Amino acid sequence: MKFIEKIKIFTLSLMVMFCSSITGEVLNEKDYFNRLAKGKESIWIATNKGVVRYDKTDNKAYNANNILGIDGKKAITCIDVDKCGKLWYTIEDIGCFSYDGDKIEYHIDLYKENLLRLSFAFDNDNQTWLSAGGYYISITDNDVLRGYTTLDNQSLTQGAYIMDMEFDSKGNLWIAMNGEYNSLLCHKANDSFCETVLPKGNSIIPSLTIDKNDNIWYSVVNG
Repeated sequence: MKFIEKIKIFTLSLMVMFCSSITGEVLNEKDYFNRLAKGKESIWIATNKGVVRYDKTDNKAYNANNILGIDGKKAITCIDVDKCGKLWYTIEDIGCFSYDGDKIEYHIDLYKENLLRLSFAFDNDNQTWLSAGGYYISITDNDVLRGYTTLDNQSLTQGAYIMDMEFDSKGNLWIAMNGEYNSLLCHKANDSFCETVLPKGNSIIPSLTIDKNDNIWYSVVNG
């Protein structure tokens, strides 16, 4: 596995450009990570009052709350598009939903208000995984809540949560963790625990992505 030199991803100006013309849509935090989902014809943008859809065909942004069944009272904490083009999103304190272009589906999962949900991940079988605090669970099968916990979640001094995560082509799940251990973790396929890839540090790793050659790209706050 070859590591690419850490890079910073600047998305704040992009958010402002897309959202400035949509009344009532504002950014959720000054640090705005993992809130862009790229579809075939649209870019979906999560805000603290719902979702904005940027149409790549006409270069215009639209309020997508109505088609996604969002009342605009809660923040969208994470959003992503799976390998089949289905949109997934979580509404703060409510739960996880998907939209296939026709219907909205609510997905029963291990939802607790005190667990931050900041990232989706899709494995090689296109099974959907969702972070929940320091946990990550499968939500494809609503009646089977499979999940794991990272070592960092056992911290007694500081709450830990997953900032971002993504599968590589071998089925390994790469995790950007924030908490007592600000680090990059890897849950290798068929293992029951996480391996620390980058040592504990003071800088948060808010975002990561994996290219077609399984190179890991990640950003560092103030790094």
